[in-house]
Amino acid sequence: MSRAKSLRLLALPLGAALLAAGCGGGQAANLQPGDAAATSAAATTAPAATAPAAASGPVAPLTGLPTSAAVAARPAIAVRVPLTGGVGLNDADIVYQEYEQATLLKVLAIFQSKDAAEIGPVGGVRPADPSLLPSLHPLYANTGGASGTEGLLEKAAIPQVTSSSAGSAYRSGTGGLMTSTTGVLAAAPRGAKAPPAVLPMAGTGEAFTTSHAGKARTVTITPPGAPAETWTYSAAGRSWLRSGTPGVAVANLILQNVPYKEVLLRDPDRFAQSARVLGRGACTAVSGGTATPCSWYKRSAAAVTGYVDAAGVPLRFAPGPTWVVLLPPGSKLAVG
Repeated sequence: MSRAKSLRLLALPLGAALLAAGCGGGQAANLQPGDAAATSAAATTAPAATAPAAASGPVAPLTGLPTSAAVAARPAIAVRVPLTGGVGLNDADIVYQEYEQATLLKVLAIFQSKDAAEIGPVGGVRPADPSLLPSLHPLYANTGGASGTEGLLEKAAIPQVTSSSAGSAYRSGTGGLMTSTTGVLAAAPRGAKAPPAVLPMAGTGEAFTTSHAGKARTVTITPPGAPAETWTYSAAGRSWLRSGTPGVAVANLILQNVPYKEVLLRDPDRFAQSARVLGRGACTAVSGGTATPCSWYKRSAAAVTGYVDAAGVPLRFAPGPTWVVLLPPGSKLAVG
């Protein structure tokens, strides 16, 4: 087998625009990450969305929505499931979408504020996990993985609730092992902590961005060699709906450009692509019916990912669930 090779990131200058909104009477503009001309693609500018009244009591740390003190204090749960056929995604607070292959999408779903009676089929650990999870210090429900990756998770003190060590948290399903938030929490070790607030949430009257903002009603993503996926904004529900994934509705959508590296996975042995989430790069963030170009940075595995606008000011997202798409190099984006 050939030695793993890194894929070259088609880098954007930090703060370069990736969206075209309100162009030509609502027609979507195709944007190529790395294309400097995208900066001038937006023909109209919309006022940045402002937040509704903030909650006065306890809030869920990952969504900013009102909840009980008991729920706010409980740990998060991370589970890898396939995007196609995956169960429980509609109850997740944050979802990271990764392209293991052009047509094979895996997601890392983070649950904290909602109970999910069924989650799965549960997958194994992936190389990106030691970089994504430490900032959330969740309980990680998984079916095992390469010893090197598991060792990095142990070094980062990520408690693992695996199918071999906590069998009572799992049951057999038609597509593989299934779990639930109740089952994983019951198997949690003592001292498990609630996650920090990883995304700044907008308070009353606070704007999503201080820089350019465009109206957004649809977002279409086309990674190299993969079919397009479309998100559509529901003004009534103030949420973004993903085509082909019934029940998924999120307040925020982050399209994050990252490099990918080819890695060797075990059981069965195969090469796959793994997102590299440390460093910095360009992104497009969508909150409510507003989209803005942004930059992301993550200095270490333990640090949360920061998202800033063109002026370098942190974005302030709408309270609610968030879906992060880890876009491979060469992906195209259309916002309309």
